[in-house]
Amino acid sequence: MQWLGSVSESYVLFVHKNLGISSAAELVASGKRAVFGDSDPGNSRALQARLFLKLLGADWKFVGGFGSSGDMRAAIRRGEINMTMDSLSGYAAAVVPMIQEGVVVPIAQSGLIKDGKWVRDPRVPEVPTYLESMLAVKGEAVKQSDYFRALELMSFLPTIARVLVYRAGVPPATVAAGREAILKAVQDPELRETYKKSVGIELIAQGGKETGDAAEAFVTRVKGQPQTLELLRRFVNEER
Repeated sequence: MQWLGSVSESYVLFVHKNLGISSAAELVASGKRAVFGDSDPGNSRALQARLFLKLLGADWKFVGGFGSSGDMRAAIRRGEINMTMDSLSGYAAAVVPMIQEGVVVPIAQSGLIKDGKWVRDPRVPEVPTYLESMLAVKGEAVKQSDYFRALELMSFLPTIARVLVYRAGVPPATVAAGREAILKAVQDPELRETYKKSVGIELIAQGGKETGDAAEAFVTRVKGQPQTLELLRRFVNEER
């Protein structure tokens, strides 16, 4: 693949107010069971959340089969589950109103990778990352876990969540022109304002080179951690 550009899309984990907690630390301390719902335990966002819950040592179970984020939000309203998550665009449009209603409470976010560091998505600065939450509960020792290395590996994905590519073999001049056009578009003030009005969040985008570099960094990490990749394969089918 030849990378043209990408848009960052982090995820926010939230719980029903009836769970009575407002942070990961409170969840663990309460001893209450989190019933986490998503479409499938193996999709990238659910996998990150499940790894997070395992590393916290929380009491939790997974409920799958939801067809969409809308179905998951409806289920949490009905009390069928008490925890789920949404992409930041869905969160801004549909979950923030639920927070304002007092139905749900955000407790953690996947975050983004910036300059090699795991940081909060600046569009939801009030919500701590999985990393911050784990450190608050487990301390630095959590970083020694194989499951932490798996979650750390997965944390690279939201930064380049939505990508534009050309297939291999497309002429370099065409790739260069595509990269230039996309970079110009995502830097255009009118497009950025329209995006914010329609989606509800600021646009965070990367050009082709930055996207390619991030993708290569992820692939290099995967190749250098075969044991972590094997753990992820096993974990997909665990604790359904």
